[in-house]
Amino acid sequence: MEEILEDAKDELKRVDHLIFVTLKYTRTVDVIKSVIERMITFFDFAIDALLKHAKGKKMITEIPSNIGLRSSLVKKSFSGNAEILEGIDFYQTLRK
Repeated sequence: MEEILEDAKDELKRVDHLIFVTLKYTRTVDVIKSVIERMITFFDFAIDALLKHAKGKKMITEIPSNIGLRSSLVKKSFSGNAEILEGIDFYQTLRK
């Protein structure tokens, strides 16, 4: 699980660089698309880590392969955490 969290952290570093360095000098749609794609990848890693944590704590029995089911399972499993719910809503908006 720590490896997944490191991958997520690396994706956030790339997003940060794209926004604060690359976008400063290259204001194109390709850069913005790349930022969105990297953010989606970050959320994929984060959802995977959350689900593995929930499975380790016996909150869930299995991890689905469908990303829609995965995000809804995270929302259901961590319904008490407003930050996670807000993040999942943002993730679903990005995917649309």
